[in-house]
Amino acid sequence: MIETPQNAVAPDTRTAEEKSFDAGARDYADIPEPVNERENPDALFANGWGRRGHFALLVAPSGVGKSVISTQLLVPWAAGRPGLVGSAPLIPLRIAVIQAEDDDTEMAEFRRDHRLGHMAEGWTLQDILAAERKIKDWSPFFRGKVGDGFLRGLELALRRQPVDVVILNPLQSYAEIDLNKNREITEFLRNGIAPILSKSRVLMLCVHHTNKPQIDKNKGGVFGDDAMSAYVGAGGAELTNYARSVTFIRRCTEKECKVENSFMLVGAKRGNRLGWKDAEGKRTVHKIIAYSPDYIHWRVPSREEIEETKNPVDAASTPSRQPV
Repeated sequence: MIETPQNAVAPDTRTAEEKSFDAGARDYADIPEPVNERENPDALFANGWGRRGHFALLVAPSGVGKSVISTQLLVPWAAGRPGLVGSAPLIPLRIAVIQAEDDDTEMAEFRRDHRLGHMAEGWTLQDILAAERKIKDWSPFFRGKVGDGFLRGLELALRRQPVDVVILNPLQSYAEIDLNKNREITEFLRNGIAPILSKSRVLMLCVHHTNKPQIDKNKGGVFGDDAMSAYVGAGGAELTNYARSVTFIRRCTEKECKVENSFMLVGAKRGNRLGWKDAEGKRTVHKIIAYSPDYIHWRVPSREEIEETKNPVDAASTPSRQPV
């Protein structure tokens, strides 16, 4: 008879799944305390608006200018400065663009007019060109890549050229799913996109279209302006549920602003993390923007300009002011 030594280690009879559970289960009290956002290795934007591995949505009706906003973000974000969307970047961001909306001529026109628009805002051409070198255009590589092919291409691209942010415009061109079916959205986003973003430590901002507008008779405008506006994007609720932040673009009402071609950015989800302030210095989830009269470029009207247009009689005798 063979005797087992008293100090022998008992064999581990746990299954691989049981070992995984034992390693991954913890007490709620043992979750590490939050760190300052500037010390958080996953932080990309102030106040936790966007971190590595996050998925964000920029939603607007067709023809409003979503593509222009998405390209106008590039230079400020690459330079580590605030853009129209999101809170302030914490670092200069490396950005990749994947878009199926505009041809090379249109993209070059956007770039040219954004340069002019940024210089009108006080940028030097040297700073603009330096920021542009941090921006990659992956669009030619992704032509024709949809569904699983897009996911494989995204993994490869992020290995070849690591970046901090990927801007995808629009989602429908690459997903190859029925956006009205939450099960298919879950499969593509949570099971397909999410692991890639987490592994590559990348934030993805997706440009997305709305459904056909529904008049909100109670609010006197199109869609809405509360937290439910996060759900105006075309497709099932799972799309918004998965997104960590949602920014919605709608036209301003007459009461809000009479500046020509003015629109409202609404921080529909995570808006309280944007750091935006109203005229009284209070936190807000709204920002008025307008088309530039001179360039393919959005501008932020001055508070004086907005107030003047609310009272056109007074505005007629008041010198015009430059937007800020």
